[in-house]
Amino acid sequence: MLSVDNVSLSLGDRAILDGVSFQVAKGEKVGLVGVNGAGKSTLLKILAGQLRPDQGEVTVPASVGYLPQEPRVAYRPDQTVLECLLEARGLLPLSRDLETAARAMGQARPGSPEQIKALARYGQVQHEWDRLGGYEAESLARRLLDGLGLGRIELGQRFAGLSGGQKTRLALAALLFRRPDLLILDEPTNHLDRVAAGWLMDFLVAFPGTVLVVSHDLVLLDRAINRVVRIDERTGQVEVYRGNYTRYLAQREERRLQAEKHATAAGREMARLQATADRWRAKATKATLAKNLDRRIERIRETVPAAPTESRGPRMKTIEPPPTGRVVLEVVDVWKAYGSNIVLTGVTFAQERGQTLALLGPNGAGKTTLLKVIAGVMEPDDGAVFPGHNVRIGYYAQEHESLDPAKTVFEEARRSALSVRSSTPLTDAQIRAFLGSFLFTGAKAQQRVGTLSGGERTRLALAKLFLEKASLLLLDEPTNNLDPASQEALLKALKGFSGSVIIVCHMADFMTRLAPDRALVLPSNEFAPFDPSLLALEGPRRKRGGGQVTIAPEPVLAGRSRPDRRERR
Repeated sequence: MLSVDNVSLSLGDRAILDGVSFQVAKGEKVGLVGVNGAGKSTLLKILAGQLRPDQGEVTVPASVGYLPQEPRVAYRPDQTVLECLLEARGLLPLSRDLETAARAMGQARPGSPEQIKALARYGQVQHEWDRLGGYEAESLARRLLDGLGLGRIELGQRFAGLSGGQKTRLALAALLFRRPDLLILDEPTNHLDRVAAGWLMDFLVAFPGTVLVVSHDLVLLDRAINRVVRIDERTGQVEVYRGNYTRYLAQREERRLQAEKHATAAGREMARLQATADRWRAKATKATLAKNLDRRIERIRETVPAAPTESRGPRMKTIEPPPTGRVVLEVVDVWKAYGSNIVLTGVTFAQERGQTLALLGPNGAGKTTLLKVIAGVMEPDDGAVFPGHNVRIGYYAQEHESLDPAKTVFEEARRSALSVRSSTPLTDAQIRAFLGSFLFTGAKAQQRVGTLSGGERTRLALAKLFLEKASLLLLDEPTNNLDPASQEALLKALKGFSGSVIIVCHMADFMTRLAPDRALVLPSNEFAPFDPSLLALEGPRRKRGGGQVTIAPEPVLAGRSRPDRRERR
């Protein structure tokens, strides 16, 4: 059983958690919800033993597996993928012991004391290997990798040769391979496409142990959990609900309606008693009775429950970018490989002013790589990228590499605002007002970036992007870590943005409502008008109705001849 008893934690003068108590029975699947900054990740760190509370106690099962929002994967560069997984369950030393024992048996003279001793040692190691599931380890490892979108990776591939996203998914695979009694997962679908996220949901449903998960993927919360614990960011306390996320919303609305009904009835009764007390107060003989009624009114007021209310979400203002030419971007025959793994194969397209392009494809198809090449963060192996006239590119990276953890929120925002050459730069007051639309007000604007939650860092990175007055936004999973209210605010901001957008996002509902103009499907380099059905496909992409998705023609390159392949951005 997982038990949390009166746990409190403060950051400076702010109480993050205040007397949090709840219990989770063995085998329960619990979703921990609340707005960004409510303390969800903080509570998970306490349960995982990475953070000590100011007061209170936690009791966890003997075996705990923890996946933070930003996994720190620390395998040796020369380790193979299979060795990384075996190490998670303690099988790696045993696999080496088996090899050593087998070699000793082969080298010993038949019937000799050395061989008898080697046979006994091999039997001992083999028994332990079997007890820990060593014989089915390779097939289980393959299933986990396939499910999490790492099917193209060989078990013998070296850890050093994996991309950042592959390393993150390997960390999740290793955690699932370990099969602990308690799984603590903080935004586990952040780096997964829809197919891999769906596989993970099915895994969690069938998982025999206990699960505590923080996720803003509402599909996961509906399919994989049977209980909700909500942290109220204003009180630092929790509310417990039975059922999945949809049932939680219904129960929360029921509680709100009941609280309002109770408050209305109590209000009428208090008004009636107050009128009587006021009449009696005017008579000296009834002054004591009036005071008794005053005390009764106060007792009623104390019993009125507060109605559940949702916090105000951000408004996420955008800033009008400067005017640009008709063509804002040209990508010509771009190739990129990581060693022998060719990721981008001759990608060619043009982006026009005001267009929104969705980059689609399974994990590992090259979506993030293409954004990095366009942003100038990474050089292509071949081909070229040409920004259009007066185009300023803004790049939102999944890992928030642009944020300095030592600076305050205001300092980071001001740095972005001052990076734009303008005859009328934003004043500090205007920057503070802009930050307020992203919910960074008062003391929050002076908080160090390193102390922000994942969702708060996402909001800050988006605010910085808009402050830079970029006319072409490159967005790599911008909804990761955002609560539903923040996702809604971002959607409205992008739909009202007058510039151009290229976006990677695995949230089907968000993308369907954003309705990009067109989609580029990788790794096949196929173009098509955006269709929500494309989000769910893995194999050859087809339009609704069975028609083939057509490859886009060579774009008009603004009168420019095809560049030499050695030319670079």
